[in-house]
Amino acid sequence: MPATVAEDLEATLSRILAARERQISLRNRRVEQLTQLLDYLRVRLSTFLTTTDPISGTRLLDVGADEVRGQGGLAIIVAAFDGSRLKIAVDALGRYSFASHPEALGDVGTILDVRVSPDFTSAVYDFVPASLESGTLTGDIDTLVLALLDHAALTIEAATEQP
Repeated sequence: MPATVAEDLEATLSRILAARERQISLRNRRVEQLTQLLDYLRVRLSTFLTTTDPISGTRLLDVGADEVRGQGGLAIIVAAFDGSRLKIAVDALGRYSFASHPEALGDVGTILDVRVSPDFTSAVYDFVPASLESGTLTGDIDTLVLALLDHAALTIEAATEQP
């Protein structure tokens, strides 16, 4: 027996609502992952977060979170005193994004997952590199942070060597 338009409309509404619920669930799970990452970074980088630059008086490193109110998204931002920074975010639909300045901090195209160990001894992320069309790799969050800090060190070392 053929379905009526009213039945089709009802079924379509159900599909839309179910898909939205899946997106909300994904977003909530990923926001929780980023919250755990924030805690991990604050523990792991506590020395950098409490040490100030003797010239500018600013902290060597800052780790913060930026909530996107009304949309449910969250961004974790790690910023060095020299302006280097990296950002891992989740948008309202539960999609990860990654950005860094300078962009040479990593070949991270699309982040797929973030995992922090319960004892805060490690944090990793699964990603598809920007240089690849497909294929998933796993990276260590510490490697990204080290690249950021190394860039800051190189910047001030180069300034120190200027006559």
